[in-house]
Amino acid sequence: MHFSLNDRNIFINKLKTIKRYRLLLLSVISSIILTEIIDALSSVFFHGKITYDYIITGALIALIVSLIIAYLLIRTQKELKKAHNELERRVEERTIALLNLNDQLTIEIELRKKAEIVLLREVSARKQSQEHLRLFIEHAPASLAMFDCEMRYLSVSHRWLNDYNLGERDLRGLSHYEVFPEMPERWKAIHCRALDGEVMRNDNDRFDRADGSVQWLWWEVRPWYDAAGDVAGIVVFTEDITDRKQAEEVLQRAHDELELQVIQRTSELSVINEELLVQLEERKRAEDRISRLNRLYSVLSKVNETIVRIHDSKELFDQVCRIAVEDGLFKMAWIGLIDPDSRIVKPTAGYGDTDGYLNSMKVYAADVPEGKGPTGTACFEGKYSISSDIENDPRMLLWREKALRHGLRSSSAFPIHAGSSVIGALTVYSGKSYFFTDEEIQLLTSLAADISFAIDFIATEKKRLAAEESLRIINEELEQRIAIRTADLEAANRELESFIYSVSHDLRAPLRHISGFADLVMKNIADMLDERGKRYLSIIHNGTEKMSRLIDDLLHLSRLSRQEIQKREVNMSTIAASIVNALREAHPGRSVEVDIKEDLTVFADPGLIEIVLSNLLGNAWKFTGNTELPRIEFGTIEQDGKITYYFRDNGAGFNQEYAGKMFWPFRRLHSETEFEGTGIGLAIVDRIISRHGGKAWAEGIEGKGATIYFSLT
Repeated sequence: MHFSLNDRNIFINKLKTIKRYRLLLLSVISSIILTEIIDALSSVFFHGKITYDYIITGALIALIVSLIIAYLLIRTQKELKKAHNELERRVEERTIALLNLNDQLTIEIELRKKAEIVLLREVSARKQSQEHLRLFIEHAPASLAMFDCEMRYLSVSHRWLNDYNLGERDLRGLSHYEVFPEMPERWKAIHCRALDGEVMRNDNDRFDRADGSVQWLWWEVRPWYDAAGDVAGIVVFTEDITDRKQAEEVLQRAHDELELQVIQRTSELSVINEELLVQLEERKRAEDRISRLNRLYSVLSKVNETIVRIHDSKELFDQVCRIAVEDGLFKMAWIGLIDPDSRIVKPTAGYGDTDGYLNSMKVYAADVPEGKGPTGTACFEGKYSISSDIENDPRMLLWREKALRHGLRSSSAFPIHAGSSVIGALTVYSGKSYFFTDEEIQLLTSLAADISFAIDFIATEKKRLAAEESLRIINEELEQRIAIRTADLEAANRELESFIYSVSHDLRAPLRHISGFADLVMKNIADMLDERGKRYLSIIHNGTEKMSRLIDDLLHLSRLSRQEIQKREVNMSTIAASIVNALREAHPGRSVEVDIKEDLTVFADPGLIEIVLSNLLGNAWKFTGNTELPRIEFGTIEQDGKITYYFRDNGAGFNQEYAGKMFWPFRRLHSETEFEGTGIGLAIVDRIISRHGGKAWAEGIEGKGATIYFSLT
């Protein structure tokens, strides 16, 4: 049990109170006794006599008082002894506790010394941390300032200086209220509350500057604490939201204006709404009409698809009636054709007649009572006819009872033509009176016209099939003739090739003899000949060489007709460039400008295409021999959507009148004295181009150049 100082004081106060009560009681008792004695003496003194009653009473009172005093003294002594013992016990316990406490204090003193060392280190670290905090505040991207309890600046950020136009002033140590003398009292009160430990903030506050300008700020004020946990100052965070506030004011004004417009518009819309209700009702009616028209358009579309697919009139009529009922939602539909002899309109196809309405019905395409209904009228007059109310239409008298029994309330019929003649009618029924509108009549008229077109097409198709059969027979006969003709041509070609080979072989031996003997004469007896004889021998020699070249060209041309073509992708630009390089090497003294378009590719036989390019470039090179600034161009043009290739030069050219003969074998437009050659080159070009499915042609102006065109497929 621990006896604290407070318990000891309470116990001593109780003893003092007991002593005071005891003294007070003794004083009271003494006073009473004294009073009684005085009264007794006074009675003797003033009355002159002492009675027995008084003596007895006084003795009793004195005895009672003595007993009470004795009792109180004994009781008081017991309480004092008890209190003394309790005090001794508690003092002993307190002494033990103080000894324990002394040991603890010794330990705490040691711990406190160690804590002081740690505290010194923390103080040093805190000073360093405060320096870091100052640097952080100064360079923080936010606008903030740190103050002491007197609202003197400790540190501010650069953003703070910029936001409040303070330049590069050093505010440390200055009073915040000196820097901003226009600071309102309400903000000073906020600073005081923050110094008392509150955290204050405002998202939208007005700051009237001394220069008359107004800033809108978001701010937050927080206390900061020292090491002892006491408020050492405040930190103020602010954000200049003037631009945002101005934008919000603009938006608010716009919002107010918009609210006003909305009120006005609402009033207008209430009027418009009433008009819309009327329009919606009209639109509903229009949508119903459009829905019906869409069904008819669907009927037209499907009927047209059927016309394309079906080429039998009976099957076509069945499908048209089915589509009209299923997609057009008509009650019934049927197609009747006119019997040319009796003029009776006989049902050919129908759909929706579940109760046999058409079985006993008789309609005439004539001016008789049985021809007054819509179907008879359409067939007789060749134009559509409508019965909007079968129940009250007098023309439907003959068919009314049966029609009403079948649920038919209105009908319309549309003539079907074959060429210019009416051959029947399409009749459709509805279960509603006055069902057919102008739009529906127009679409159903188109439907009947499509059926008429299909009938004409089927008839034409039958004629076409018959013509195709006749043409097939003719083609078979023609193919037989072509086969016979082809066999004849192949035999003729073989004979021609044999003839060419024989001619070339038979001609080469005499040519070799002539050329050989002419050479022997020139070597052995040239000295015996005069100049004329030598010239004659030279002419003979040149003639035999020319004849030999002609025979070679003739054989080459013949072989081209028999050579198998193997097509693949060919880059003509590359081949042409290679040919030009070879020409330059063969004629190093010539300077010819050659322009070849890049990447001219075709799908052809590479070897044959190289022969074509070699002949065309060789001709252009040859015929520009006498041109001062020769130029050759290889390119393309587009004609009728196809690519055409050309070689153009500025050489000798030719007379356009002879352009058609240029591609004949051995046809020359220039003498051999002007330009050498046998005249077979363009014939070879034409033969190769023809074998590729193309054609070649030429354009030229004499003395100005020529252009050779060719196309390939």
